[in-house]
Amino acid sequence: CVATAATVSWLLVDTTPLMTAVYSDLLFHDVSLYPFALAHHACFDVTLLTSLDLPWVPDGLQRDGMQAQRAFDTRLREVLDQHALPYGVVSGQGAARTAAALALIQENSGNLTSY
Repeated sequence: CVATAATVSWLLVDTTPLMTAVYSDLLFHDVSLYPFALAHHACFDVTLLTSLDLPWVPDGLQRDGMQAQRAFDTRLREVLDQHALPYGVVSGQGAARTAAALALIQENSGNLTSY
């Protein structure tokens, strides 16, 4: 894991190879993506998971629904727990949700890698 800019304080990543591996596992029963995904994910200091407290809204592209969302969330938490990868759950709406995410980052600031 290498940051390319010397001024980076935080690096926020939306969607990682681990998300693809979990989807591949759930949709195709293919676990072959986990080794790379887990090695990659180990570079991150903390994972912010979004709570399922907001209603699922179809975007017109994904076939998934609320049931798939719950199954994915469950499997992702299992994988993170099994591999001792730190995570926190972000809940709330609007500014409260943003504040919850920032609070989780702040809580983990002593564990964050400095670049």
